Amino acid sequence: MRKTLNLISEGDFEEAQKNFDTIMKACPPKHVEKYYIQYIEAIVDKYTAAGLYAKAREICASFIPMAKKDKYDLLKMLQGKSDFLDRMENGILYENVAMPGNRVFDITMKPFSTGYLFLEHLYRPYCMQSGSTVILLKNANTLLVKDTKGFSREVEVDLDAPDEQIRTTLAITNGNHLVFTAVPKGKLGYANKNLFIFSPSWQLLHKIAMPEMFFPYGTQSVGQSFTGTICFGEYADHAPTVAIWRSDDFGLSWSNQFELPSYGRGEESQVRHFHICQPDPYIHNRWYAMTGDVDNECRLFISEDDGINWEQVKPNVILKDERLDEIKDNVLNRFLRTTSVVIKEDAIYFGTDQIFRNQHVLFCRMEKQPPFNTEISILETNQEVRSLIDLENKNFLAITQRTKPNKKADVLLINEEGYSSRFAGIDVDISGNRNHNPATSGYNSRAVLDGTAYTAVTQNRDFSPHVRALQWEIKERKNGSITCPDCDMEIQQKVLEGSFRAPYVPADNTWEVHCPNCNSRTRSRTMISFLHSLKDCPRGKTLLFAGSQREIELCSTYIASEIKNAALHERGKGSAIGYDMRYLPNVDDEEYEHVFACCVVDYIPELSMVAKEMFRILKPEGRFLFLIQPFRLQILDRAQPRVKVVSFNALSHERYNYDRDSHDGNQTNIPSCVFSMDYVVEVMIDAGFQTKVCPVWDDYSKRLDYWFEAIKR
Repeated sequence: MRKTLNLISEGDFEEAQKNFDTIMKACPPKHVEKYYIQYIEAIVDKYTAAGLYAKAREICASFIPMAKKDKYDLLKMLQGKSDFLDRMENGILYENVAMPGNRVFDITMKPFSTGYLFLEHLYRPYCMQSGSTVILLKNANTLLVKDTKGFSREVEVDLDAPDEQIRTTLAITNGNHLVFTAVPKGKLGYANKNLFIFSPSWQLLHKIAMPEMFFPYGTQSVGQSFTGTICFGEYADHAPTVAIWRSDDFGLSWSNQFELPSYGRGEESQVRHFHICQPDPYIHNRWYAMTGDVDNECRLFISEDDGINWEQVKPNVILKDERLDEIKDNVLNRFLRTTSVVIKEDAIYFGTDQIFRNQHVLFCRMEKQPPFNTEISILETNQEVRSLIDLENKNFLAITQRTKPNKKADVLLINEEGYSSRFAGIDVDISGNRNHNPATSGYNSRAVLDGTAYTAVTQNRDFSPHVRALQWEIKERKNGSITCPDCDMEIQQKVLEGSFRAPYVPADNTWEVHCPNCNSRTRSRTMISFLHSLKDCPRGKTLLFAGSQREIELCSTYIASEIKNAALHERGKGSAIGYDMRYLPNVDDEEYEHVFACCVVDYIPELSMVAKEMFRILKPEGRFLFLIQPFRLQILDRAQPRVKVVSFNALSHERYNYDRDSHDGNQTNIPSCVFSMDYVVEVMIDAGFQTKVCPVWDDYSKRLDYWFEAIKR
């Protein structure tokens, strides 16, 4: 029988069948059922490990009639395997997870890959969008790049040393991919060996031997800012020092930017390693770094100059639960120990990678301006939070690390106020190596895409030991209504099918979803929310470019004391013509308090000319407010111009064009442009503006619009 099982393990099913038939002919009746169980279980497990669930189910179904006769143990095994295969194919559904505000969620946990460990879900922080590509690790030197739409390919990395292995990946804004490899250094942990830079199509561009350093561990130990700067914090166990490393040339060279004494040095400033090193997508040049693991090692550092200089910050703590009062000193020492943060416009959210008094795990909301007020509440779990995923609906999915025998890793929903609902557990074995502890170990999606996110998992018993990546599908039941901000009419909506966030580049015209009552478009509804956020700004003389009547009304309501509607071509009664945003000789220096342009910059590739002219005509503290449609904000290669003219047929539905005399009858001669988000911000900054990207959500189209607020300083 051992030979049969070995043949199955090697994938030689034909020889295994012959060998098993020979065994059955001479097998004593009392052993027949036992051998059938071993034989069928081995085949089903082999197909399952290969992800061939339908074939495994077919095998089970073929033996059930025989088992029903008199082989009850075999029948029980087959039924158990069938249930198991159902979980592998369809996942485990958790229904009616309730949260405050009468919000109800259905959440499905299912295996995403067999034999591949989750590493990265591509994320564009400056477009606030997750991509459709997931990167998985097959073995020490092989990646699987898997598109959620069905595409997949393996990428082999040419490693130097026999003990070298891939540890972390990062997709960067020029479309390239960084792959960090490392080698074990005994009790020190893993040291960086090489950095491989691949093109967007996964062609090897560079192989860089890294300086003496330790690798970035976890999804959030490495990041990239608006400017293209990449930083990561070292993860070591017993190293003399740990540092933050910085690259301003897309990973080609690195400098040690900030160094601290590490484990065993006995110095007050020592830390064990860095858990977090992330840029703030809302505050230009701001970075956060967080360290661990014990008492004064758990600290927060902030850089305000794009990762060049770092200073420690001590947040002001506000305990929201009286149970924390008696352990306040312990909380103050370790509440900053975390492996996963969500950076929102108003605050930073994180759960603690620390258990207090063996029972309390904390959730923190830290404001982003001094004194960095941090509200701390207790979560409904007593296990360390390892993954926190932004659901983009004022809720987070949190997953813990299993730390106790006979207990599952917890899965929770948490809202921004710190209320938590534990609704599930992941059945995993405890690993002896903490760097590969079960559940997530700090590798997870940062945000959902179409209600879907991913986490790493090891030694999973819910599905199969071979499953090392989990897919989470989160759907909110919305049986109530949504309100149009333009006409205030409530519209009843059906149960939503998943998406909390629109696709990055919509396949249909989701950016033109109209209100059934007032016929307002998405841009009008997000404009109201955006302008409402500026209601406390001083009113002033406003220059509006190519504004509709509704835009004139809204600007008059929120920001304008006096308004002039101007355009290059006629835009209706009362509009001034001949106003080109690139060159405005008929406008005086510092004439306006506000300039407003909705979907106008989209058609001007000479963005730097626009920025300089807007800076000239605005008064000090004046604001240039503009919207670029989200489908025109894409990631473009930094080595090339980061604004592209896709065609010269924009606004073909309009009655005018830039140059009527040269119009060939087929094109408008108006450029249809695509910009990279960081390029737009950089151009504004270069012109002298303090610039902020303001994502505004629209309930109707399920889309984020990206408004820009550039303030003349």
